Amino acid sequence: MSETETWVGTLKPTGKTVAEYMEGKECPSYLNLPDDMMEWFTEEFYTSAVVTDGFVYEVERRCLSDQDIAISSVNDDGSISFTVSYYNGGCSFDEAIEAALKNLE
Repeated sequence: MSETETWVGTLKPTGKTVAEYMEGKECPSYLNLPDDMMEWFTEEFYTSAVVTDGFVYEVERRCLSDQDIAISSVNDDGSISFTVSYYNGGCSFDEAIEAALKNLE
């Protein structure tokens, strides 16, 4: 069932590209790597990691309420704090993060 989701959390930089992040992880045999790597990454890690500026950030988050929100800010340690709220029948977590990064404070 679709519903509005609101999450608050932090994107922690890994310093790794998607290829580096995926090293050692077992992927389905039907994928054509490296061509399908972003597709696999998105399907496998869409709630626990996101890519921005070519690098992977790991997601630490907690659920809040049901308002439309998409904001983010950079912390002193290089991590990015975020608050997103979205209707999950029309938006995914990673799309909400992309919107929040466009609204970087």
